[in-house]
Amino acid sequence: MKVLNMTIDLELELSYVYLGSGKFEKTITVNDSINIDLKADGEIFGVEFLSFGSLENSKESLLSDNEDLRDDEIEAVLFAQVKVRERLAN
Repeated sequence: MKVLNMTIDLELELSYVYLGSGKFEKTITVNDSINIDLKADGEIFGVEFLSFGSLENSKESLLSDNEDLRDDEIEAVLFAQVKVRERLAN
């Protein structure tokens, strides 16, 4: 998995991690603070964090929020939150 781009708003504590190119067609709500955008073919386009407080998730906590998440969606959130934390630390 590779980050293509990342936007961070420090004032509003928002971030978006772009993992795919093209356009997204569907948004999956993981919880009140995390959304996953998917392309038409189901490929992950990006992960949106609506609070910096939502950057410490585990696989188990994500599944407790949304038991329908696929393994690749969980991995995308876990990967993206690490990348946002790394960027915030710099």
